[in-house]
Order: sequence, then structure tokens, then C-alpha cells
Amino acid sequence: MFSGTLSACRAPRSRLLTFQNKVRELSPPPKQPTPKPKEDIAQKWKQRFNNPKFKAMVAMQKMYKNKADAQTAQQEADADYEKENEAAIMIQKSFRGHKVRKELEKNINDDLEEDIALEY
Repeated sequence: MFSGTLSACRAPRSRLLTFQNKVRELSPPPKQPTPKPKEDIAQKWKQRFNNPKFKAMVAMQKMYKNKADAQTAQQEADADYEKENEAAIMIQKSFRGHKVRKELEKNINDDLEEDIALEY
């Protein structure tokens, strides 16, 4: 019952191919992704290294690396103690510097707002 109506609705293959070719000709070419400039990547890495959480993560990785290199239990304990202290000092310094930078930025912004308010 349906086989006769379906075959009558089908377009010949040659017409279908010509239609597809015309669609391809008229459609715009696919967009190629634009490569990112190297400066953006460098800036991203600078931001990442200035982040205190990232510095803390690096310090912890160094600690665990030395622990894995230890041969005896005493060397492992020594590596733990030394690297934990180094990691703690590095983390404290990075967070302290981060906090000072944020306070400076806030003070500078407050001063600028006061100057603008005085001018107007």
C-alpha cells in the first residue's frame, strides 16, 4: 500500500546530488579557529604563578617528590620535616605578599575615588 507512494515521492539520485552540490557551493566555508597570541598565554602563566594557591600546590608537590626519593625511613622522615618547613614558609610568604598586594590595590583605588570626588 505504501510502497507505491513512497517510491513516487523520491527524487532521482542525480537531482539530489546536484542539489547537495549547490548547497555546498552557496554555504560559507567552515570557520577555522583563530590561534591565540603567545602574549595571552604568557600572561596567563604569569597570573597562575602569582596566585598563592598555585604556589602552595607547587610547594606540596616538591615535598612529596623528595619523600618518594628517600631510601630509608630516617631519610623519609628528614625529607618530610625539611620539605614541610619549606612548603609552610613558601605558602606563608606567598599569601602574605598576596594580602599586601590586595591591600595596596584597595588603598590606591580608595585614594583615586577620593581624588575624583574632590575634583567634582
